[in-house]
Amino acid sequence: MIRTKKNIPVSWPALGREELNVAKKVLKEGWLGMGKYVDRFEHKIQKYLGSKNKYVCCVSTGSDALLMSLMLAKVKKNDEVILPSLNFIAGAQAVMLCGAKPVFCDVEEKTLCIDPIQVEKLVSKRTKAIIAVDYSGSIANYKKLDKIKKKFKRIQIIQDAAHSFGSFYQNKKVGTFADITMFSFDPIKTITALDGGAVVVNTKEELNELKSIRQLGFSTQPNVAFYNKKKLITDVKTVGMQNRMTNLHAAVGIEQLKKIKKISKVKMMLSKNYNKLLKFNDKVLTPNSDYKDVVPFIYYIRVNYKYRDKLRLFLRKRKIMTGLHWQPNHIYSLFKKYKKGSMKITNKIGSELITLPLYVGLKKDEQIKICKCIDEFFKNQ
Repeated sequence: MIRTKKNIPVSWPALGREELNVAKKVLKEGWLGMGKYVDRFEHKIQKYLGSKNKYVCCVSTGSDALLMSLMLAKVKKNDEVILPSLNFIAGAQAVMLCGAKPVFCDVEEKTLCIDPIQVEKLVSKRTKAIIAVDYSGSIANYKKLDKIKKKFKRIQIIQDAAHSFGSFYQNKKVGTFADITMFSFDPIKTITALDGGAVVVNTKEELNELKSIRQLGFSTQPNVAFYNKKKLITDVKTVGMQNRMTNLHAAVGIEQLKKIKKISKVKMMLSKNYNKLLKFNDKVLTPNSDYKDVVPFIYYIRVNYKYRDKLRLFLRKRKIMTGLHWQPNHIYSLFKKYKKGSMKITNKIGSELITLPLYVGLKKDEQIKICKCIDEFFKNQ
């Protein structure tokens, strides 16, 4: 939606003059496809992660990052991939695009992340991977998931870290400990590249495979081949897609990455403030997070399902926008035929969630207004 002085949007990108200037620079230079800025963005993400043993491949969207992660994990026809039903539909659709079958798992009520106990119950001979989604102020329990991986050996853990860029898990930065990690840089993520995503892997061989996949299977990237005087023709050894990141997107991403400390600090502070402001409203459940190590992409509350939609309309009339992250996947017609475990927690939570406004430009007095309106709503019920 278009932002005005009167409304409070549910999210807003933290873009400034720096991003505008670099966008103009790239447009004037004329190389709009994948080029030097993509290389720089990849190296800067790797440097930010602080691990020499991790390699970064930037792509056009977070959804493509998920699909490529599954392709790298060799997920194929009739394989099964376990993932939480409380999830954006990109994950399950990526599984289907590989010809595999999504298997929907319940979440933990405290974290809203995939429940490892339920995961183990769903593992079968066909299970090839587990997609663990970090949700808002919580990181999935990778310690327990790693035990499942070791027990069954053939399974890979894919960390969907679209929500958790800049966060830590057991003193390790997100992006440094999973088999494969994907990030999203869409317009409203913690940092944005206008749109885009990244896949983080453990070896140069995996990196080279990803780079080939993102450029229709070419063994040499087009910007490299263009300046290669010895060999102008490159080979194609695998099926790929046209989903590389562009210079324009990468250049904006580089400027955003420079602001990650400020963005993280503000979003953590705002989330802590929401917790305080809503502490005494017994009709509202706030996230079970102290936001010490987790940079939240969104801030959610839970209310009784009887009031959820009424509260959203009440807030909307007062120019306060809200969101839903997300509807459980297993209720969609597209996914009804696929296997699922007990959905006791997911079904409950899916009818209670409301996403409140959270972005760098959100002011404390706007937060106070939002929380007062929520209190007002429940006083009249």
